[in-house]
Amino acid sequence: MILTSNYSWVFNRLYTLERQYPQPTKIANRFDFIIVLGGGHVSDPTLSPIEQLSEASLLRILKGIQLAKANPGARLIVSGYGGSDPKTNAELMKLVATQADILPASIITIPKAQDTAQEARFISIYIGQHPSALVTSAIHMKRAMKYFQQFSNQITPVPTDYLGKKLQAPLSSYQYLPDPIVMSRFDAYWHEKLGIAWEELQKKLP
Repeated sequence: MILTSNYSWVFNRLYTLERQYPQPTKIANRFDFIIVLGGGHVSDPTLSPIEQLSEASLLRILKGIQLAKANPGARLIVSGYGGSDPKTNAELMKLVATQADILPASIITIPKAQDTAQEARFISIYIGQHPSALVTSAIHMKRAMKYFQQFSNQITPVPTDYLGKKLQAPLSSYQYLPDPIVMSRFDAYWHEKLGIAWEELQKKLP
């Protein structure tokens, strides 16, 4: 398994999975709700809210802030469970958004959703059939859309946090060797593939 997990093999598959939903060509004055899914954090009080977020969470909320500013009057929905951490992901993302001049009254937090299925179910209560942007990591978008489309046909995917990027130069020889970063991408790829398969299996269960 490790020997097959080289740069080219993993990133080609990441690229294919992540590009199934392209960036929307129009984002201004289009959405009533901006949904940003949680992506992890560590609430270290010695750090700022931005620095406490994981890379995935940070890129997601930055995209959400961009969309919120392009859609005046839209509500920003941030979700994310805290687990054993004293703060929730939703709480930290709200702090980052308010620091970027998003009005607190326009932000809805969903702090108790523990997975994507729960996020879709809880958030559907707020959005109904209103035009809504769904922001999550590109690798997670296919699975997230499957859950949200069970409740609404007005969801527009806005992916971010791309792991597979098309190189503009030939691979170096070392990039064909196993690498910890590549292995983490390999793990992320199979996590999503298994998650998609599990979601499909659940549909078939009585």
